[in-house]
Amino acid sequence: MSTTIAAEQQLESNPSTGTSKRGTDVLRDPSVNKSTGFTEAERQALGLVGLIPDVTESIETQLSRVMQQLKGKATDLDRFIYLMNLLDTNETLFYHTLMSDPARFLEIVYDPTIGEACLNFDHIFRRPRGMYLSITRKGHVREVLRNWPVKDVRFICVTNAGPNPRLGRPGRKRHGHSDREAATLHCGGRGAAGGVVADVPGRRHK
Repeated sequence: MSTTIAAEQQLESNPSTGTSKRGTDVLRDPSVNKSTGFTEAERQALGLVGLIPDVTESIETQLSRVMQQLKGKATDLDRFIYLMNLLDTNETLFYHTLMSDPARFLEIVYDPTIGEACLNFDHIFRRPRGMYLSITRKGHVREVLRNWPVKDVRFICVTNAGPNPRLGRPGRKRHGHSDREAATLHCGGRGAAGGVVADVPGRRHK
């Protein structure tokens, strides 16, 4: 039995790591990408040999590198941006980082740093997270929700995109994004519907 066939059978017997994607598609999917954490068997089965450094690192080694990167950031907003980029590329490492010191990292990805992130959302926006239910899609919500790629959704965070008075400049909207909308975009995780931002009649920004 070849190494590749054996690796594929191993993945099929382990739903937590199994995926139908291969090669760069795996590395571009933050929900399955483990970067240098893939084992040799996983690399063979997923077509990753040659696409990532030829070394298997433990999650703790990867965490150590994240910590070194965070030390080089001048502000918590810079650390927020770095961690959001990590979330966009490697969810496993992102959540492992948060759980390594929840008290410390919740202050970066949520209060109080999230307030500053919201007020600077138009400057730090990298990619959309979650879904956007505009009033212009009234009567077509079901079709919009079908576009979400995850079918096994375990929880949903919803906001009406209204103003957030805690941010000092409530209701400010830039580049089509509201303060509250920005605050929901850090929500996510495997089996999550991210932040579903609903444009509710009667509460729209002027």
